[in-house]
Amino acid sequence: MDITDHEPDLEPVDVAAVVVEEARIVRQDGPVRIEVEGPDDAFGLAGDLVNRVFRNLFENAIEHNDGRVDISVTVETGEEWVSVWVRDDGSGIPESKRQRLFEPPQSGDHGYGLYLIDNLVELYGGMLNLVETGPEGTVFRVRLPAASSPETYLP
Repeated sequence: MDITDHEPDLEPVDVAAVVVEEARIVRQDGPVRIEVEGPDDAFGLAGDLVNRVFRNLFENAIEHNDGRVDISVTVETGEEWVSVWVRDDGSGIPESKRQRLFEPPQSGDHGYGLYLIDNLVELYGGMLNLVETGPEGTVFRVRLPAASSPETYLP
């Protein structure tokens, strides 16, 4: 499926639960420590591919860092947004790649991952931002529109 052609059915999704599950899956596959902090549940409007957003961010941190990487994830809720901060302790993103980070790759300068998940998050009415990067690590923020729990919508 081409994510950029995806017409999502937006519904309340427990973003906190998705993050915890994706962290569990990625921990099994690589030299990584992932800690997740935040509320037990955090509902945002998203579609059925939202898990790919977080898995891609975790896998990118592993792929683009040498050796073991530590990732900390903070989930925050607000009236308008659910924000997820993904921080790694890697060496940062080279300045030469930052300008085109969310654009489709050209001549092998990077992969499709961030381009696709940026588009997916936008389809969900949210935003993906590179907050900071440098020799101490990289921080991305994913913001999705806040939603009430599914029980709120029951008759």
